[in-house]
Amino acid sequence: DPSFTYSYTLSGHEYASNEDFDQALACFRNAIRNDDRHYTAWYGLGAIYFRQDKYDLAEYHFKKALSINPQSSVLHCHLGMAQHENGRN
Repeated sequence: DPSFTYSYTLSGHEYASNEDFDQALACFRNAIRNDDRHYTAWYGLGAIYFRQDKYDLAEYHFKKALSINPQSSVLHCHLGMAQHENGRN
């Protein structure tokens, strides 16, 4: 049910803040399964991968979020941080 997309995303952020990354990843993926245009779920995946030092995956997911919401300065900032860690400017 697409109406659960936002609740999955909120749950993902709660799990991430408690460093339960496996549960957070599952929640964000469920949100994307319901609505693949839900940019905050893509951002959530990127944020987890960034915290896990998986910068290529973080960059990929931040780019997906930006393709949906290109005006977001927050997303641009996080993408820049991931690219910096990957040695890109």
